[in-house]
Amino acid sequence: MNRQLPTWPTSGELGGEERGVTALSAADQDAVRVVVCRFSQRLEPTARRMVGRYCDTIADYRLADADFLDRDVYPVSLDALRVTVSDLEHGRPGMADEFAGVRAGAARRVHQDVALESFLHAVRLVGEGAVGKRARQHLRGRGGGARGSAHHRRPDT
Repeated sequence: MNRQLPTWPTSGELGGEERGVTALSAADQDAVRVVVCRFSQRLEPTARRMVGRYCDTIADYRLADADFLDRDVYPVSLDALRVTVSDLEHGRPGMADEFAGVRAGAARRVHQDVALESFLHAVRLVGEGAVGKRARQHLRGRGGGARGSAHHRRPDT
């Protein structure tokens, strides 16, 4: 599936308040497109794996009822992934309003015997695991090294 994604600005196109934004090279834009396209095709199984990782890593989730995990934790995780991928697909920064479902899930956790600290730990796992791992794997294949990032430039660029 080929998706036409917007072109992110180059450093010469950034100006004013955008100057603090790191521009992506053409090679990096292509890498982002590949990662986003692959990742967007696997949101549901990725959200399931995320919930499994919460349970493996965080006691509050490990002790939670399976129905609660399936009825509330999984949909919140899936919603967060959908919003994030949509923002990446459209080349826009995430907006607070888009994450209303995640905020509502966080507010419910307090009443579901999941501490805010545990919820925030789960959010960090998302960034470290599901999204970050895929990007690092792709960049490693491009010569990005074990600690590659979306800003990495290949030696030939």
